Amino acid sequence: MIESLKKKMKIEEELEDSKTQLRNERINTIGMLAAQIAHDIKNPLYVIKNSAEIIKRQPINNEIIVRETSRIDRGIARISHQVDDVLNYINVTQIKFIQASLLKILQFTMDVLKIPEMIEIILPKNDLIIGCDPEKIESVFSNILLNAIQAIGGNKGQIKITISQIQNTAIIEFENTGPNINEATLSRIFEPLFSTKEKGTGLGLVSCKNIIEQHGGTITATSNPVIFKIVIPIKN
Repeated sequence: MIESLKKKMKIEEELEDSKTQLRNERINTIGMLAAQIAHDIKNPLYVIKNSAEIIKRQPINNEIIVRETSRIDRGIARISHQVDDVLNYINVTQIKFIQASLLKILQFTMDVLKIPEMIEIILPKNDLIIGCDPEKIESVFSNILLNAIQAIGGNKGQIKITISQIQNTAIIEFENTGPNINEATLSRIFEPLFSTKEKGTGLGLVSCKNIIEQHGGTITATSNPVIFKIVIPIKN
């Protein structure tokens, strides 16, 4: 009886291992396909962006051209952002560590994003130099800021960013005045494909989590007030 039970348990374990292996193989295959598709999308986007820039530089004061090239820019930014979410989620790009200013990364992120007039962004006055991949960290900051902007919506609001240091770690906090996050959402907020928004990949915050973990850090979210907190080593 005991031997029979042991054999049954062993068979069940082997079946579970086989299922896990198959699932991992499928994920890897999907990841490779997603990376190829993302690469194929990026190339024509680059051509479109360059073409739009050339049109904008022409000495033609045409209201329609200005409006439409602006729409093209927003469309390119949105597609690029979603492609980056997929690439960061499947971890197909390597982390390239250099010494970089957190404040400069934040300022560059602000320059790229479209910030509504009703939302005030309060940047930190202090700065920290850390070992990181600036492009990856910029992607994280961009995702968090976009989430905060969308949460505040068309209302008047504020996003306050602070930088602090505890021993050998940098702490970056993004606090926004948007609505509180309920416990059910908060517990799943960093899960793949989970989203409360109608538009988006559902990979934005999970890609943030992957990037920060690749840097040896952590990212968490709390409510009342809503704060996204990143803890990351200063040196890598």
